[in-house]
Order: sequence, then structure tokens, then C-alpha cells
Amino acid sequence: MLCKFAELKKCTFVTTNFLNVKNSLSRIFYFLLVLALIISGTFIVYYYWTVSDASQLRDLPMSVLVYIIIYILGQLLKRYVKKNIKWYDWVYYLGLIAIVLPIISETFLKDNILAITKYGALFLLIPPLIELALIAIKGNK
Repeated sequence: MLCKFAELKKCTFVTTNFLNVKNSLSRIFYFLLVLALIISGTFIVYYYWTVSDASQLRDLPMSVLVYIIIYILGQLLKRYVKKNIKWYDWVYYLGLIAIVLPIISETFLKDNILAITKYGALFLLIPPLIELALIAIKGNK
């Protein structure tokens, strides 16, 4: 009975250490995912803030499309990594609507389309920046 109890204690120790390693790896992966979202979101916002003509909003360069796809895939991955979804995780949809709006509509809001996309693209940065702040706050505790 004593040997089995000692083996169980060793097994629990190994399991606890494995879970700690797994937890730390998921934290590192989550941090890298948030950084990838910030970097890709920054490139997207930079492009939309440097555009001076509405025709450039419709004819996106391939690099911007790649960053948009990376951003969307990163957000989808974040949904699977993170178990609970907060209110700020839904904010990036406003940014996606703002960057898709010029592609969908050529005549709708023609005068204000530059302002809508410039300020709307900023919504792409809000969720990852909040997540980064929460990671920093949790890391200081």
C-alpha cells in the first residue's frame, strides 16, 4: 500500500509539472498570437491611413490582403485558444466592416468613405491592445 501511494504521489508530481509546462506554452503561444495580431493590424491601419484616393481602397495590394487574412486567421485562432469571449473580442468586426465597405459599395457614402475606413480600421487594433494590456497586468501580479 505504501509503494502504491508513493507511486501515486510521483505520478501526481509529474502530472502537475506537465500541466504547468503546458500552461506556460499556451501562454507563450497566446502572447505570440496577440503580437501577430498587433503587427498585422498595424500594417492594415497604416495602409488605410496613407491612402489618399477612394480607388486605392477598392484595389488593395496583395500584401494588404495577406495581412487581412493573417489578422482574420489570428482572431479565429484566438477564439480556440481562449475559452471565454469578452466584449472587446467583438470590436474587430467593426474594423472588418470598415475595410470591406469600400469594396462592396462604390457609390454608397462616396464622400465619407475615406474617413470611415481610416477611423474604422482603428477598431482592428483595439482587441489585441486590450489583450496585451491584460497580459502585462497579469504578468505583474
